[in-house]
Amino acid sequence: MARTSNCLLTEGLHEKKIYATLFLGPIESPDGKYEASSYYLNYGGAAGGVMYIVEVEQTQTGEKKKVYSSNHKNDFSMSWKASDILSIKNESPKYNEYRNIDLNVSTDIYEESGAACRSLLLKENFKNCYKAEDIKEPFIFKLLGF
Repeated sequence: MARTSNCLLTEGLHEKKIYATLFLGPIESPDGKYEASSYYLNYGGAAGGVMYIVEVEQTQTGEKKKVYSSNHKNDFSMSWKASDILSIKNESPKYNEYRNIDLNVSTDIYEESGAACRSLLLKENFKNCYKAEDIKEPFIFKLLGF
């Protein structure tokens, strides 16, 4: 049975608790410093959809923050690549839709629509902000300036 939990959702300058269903996790980072949990949230009724939200908790302090938010794709998973690098896979290859990303949970956030990148409050809390259009081409090409 799915577990419904509180999850912190930030909308612009406002933070509010929402009820989302735990989907995967918590998954502990290799050094035990963080735990990542993913939730899904139904929205919009019959014509709506499902959104994935990934929240990371610092195990020492209990501080939580949302680092990933995207519409549901067919295949979702997450794993730790390093003590502070969380790899998130959210894709529908059949429809050429990919929202995969490796995030440094200390400095990065991904929000599909880009709303987090426009938020002044969130810009202060994150060094790097990514949105869907940022990951449509292979990330290595972006790093090389293509």
